[in-house]
Amino acid sequence: MYLAGYPCRSGMPLQEFSVVKSLQDEGWMVSKLREGGAIFIGMANMHQLGIGTTGINPSVYHGTCRNPYNVNHSASGSSSGPAAAVAAGLCPIALGADGGGSIRIPAGTNGIVGLKATFSRISGTGFRKVCSTVAHPGFVCSTVRDSAIAYGFLAGPDCQDPIGLVQPLPNLLNFEIKDLYDIKIGVDWTYFNHCNPEIATHCKQAVDYLVNRCNAKLVEISIPELYEAVRAHCISILTEMATNCKEIYNKYHDKLNTDSEINLQIGGSFTAIEYFEAQKQRTRCMNILQRLFSSVDCIVNPTFGDFMPKLNEDMLKHGYTNLVHLSNVTRFASLGNLTGHPSVSIPIGYSINHLPIGLMVHASWGREDLVYRVSHALEGYCKIRTPEVYYDVLAVPPSHHTK
Repeated sequence: MYLAGYPCRSGMPLQEFSVVKSLQDEGWMVSKLREGGAIFIGMANMHQLGIGTTGINPSVYHGTCRNPYNVNHSASGSSSGPAAAVAAGLCPIALGADGGGSIRIPAGTNGIVGLKATFSRISGTGFRKVCSTVAHPGFVCSTVRDSAIAYGFLAGPDCQDPIGLVQPLPNLLNFEIKDLYDIKIGVDWTYFNHCNPEIATHCKQAVDYLVNRCNAKLVEISIPELYEAVRAHCISILTEMATNCKEIYNKYHDKLNTDSEINLQIGGSFTAIEYFEAQKQRTRCMNILQRLFSSVDCIVNPTFGDFMPKLNEDMLKHGYTNLVHLSNVTRFASLGNLTGHPSVSIPIGYSINHLPIGLMVHASWGREDLVYRVSHALEGYCKIRTPEVYYDVLAVPPSHHTK
């Protein structure tokens, strides 16, 4: 994302890769926030090129971003720095992008709120485009209310983004009503439980809270063709990244982390026919969800399927490559990127290692009000802990205390 006066390296360890833009080159989100009086405090760390979800990036400029709740683990990614900054109290909102969970997964692993809005609900101008059909610009925030305020302010048509020109005005009416008596929540338990058992247990308890304390109606559903959806998303995002990063790959090949290089090579191996078939599957998945959302208001599942690995010296020096772990982590997030429907990650608990756990709430296209309503009701379920690394920026400095 371009911010005037700051280098934009996209996680690459290259000074010459930096792009310092003027105010005129800033995109929709930055310009809107600046016009609204926002104060920008800096450019955050990220997974290299946004092509992974661990946030492990042995860059000579900044290194790997740590999780404020347990610094022996990474903050995940790809929007690792934004999530860690909000979790650590440095700011109430940070901007990022979500191509395969890159906002919602870091929000979940860092115990904060992350929104991936409906596709093109928030303009993507001012972003370095690497996976345009699955990427969603967005943000992470400290609370659901903060996130809803940011959404209401940033959502809407941008004349520089033709895809999002024809859309209704943002609607957040009634999102603060915590009684969910009129809300049907769908759960595919087979899909839901396909994750780390500790994550599944916490998320199941959160669903029980929605039903027993918030009066939501639970509807057991089955989401077909999930494997096909994951494959279609994988082909789409990696093909687009390999295409849009071709110049970077050729010119800076020796500076790529191993996982970035592998993912770009995989993306470059898909054929045009495979990419076309993936788009046909995308349409099938959208039709499937459209039918499901005619019978339920929201669908919930864990935000991520596994925790970030414990960091070691080798990871910090050389990076980390594990495609099985990547698949487990992104299992629940990628469907929303493929179909473009909105979803929010909300913190609902902590592991025995003090790592936050998130639940993801999905709704039909344009129904951000529903994901915020369910998330706002769920916010009362979990008592938020203070991270081991935290800065109270509003606290009065000791020298200013009155005697």
